[in-house]
Amino acid sequence: MSVEYLGAALKSEYIGQHRDAGELDDKGWYGQVTYRVLPWVQLVVKQEDFRRSEISEALRNQATTGGVNVEFNQAKVRLLANYVSRKIGTPGKRQGQLITQAQVKF
Repeated sequence: MSVEYLGAALKSEYIGQHRDAGELDDKGWYGQVTYRVLPWVQLVVKQEDFRRSEISEALRNQATTGGVNVEFNQAKVRLLANYVSRKIGTPGKRQGQLITQAQVKF
């Protein structure tokens, strides 16, 4: 699902996988909200959860992301900076990392 309105966008997805040999399905979801504070600056917030319960609850992956996208040169150059706070497993330990990326369109 995706909805956009006046510089704001909401995007979400749910996914599942069933195996004939297993009782519990793999399943996951994410929701993402973006907002353009300026024509060339976009804020991003994302929440996600993925579970492989048939294998182990230790593989549950939960993450929260907050970041900013900055565009230059008529959107041909895009710089992304995101902080991701992730917890893997139940109970699991939460860890964070900064991810940066540069994208160039030719």
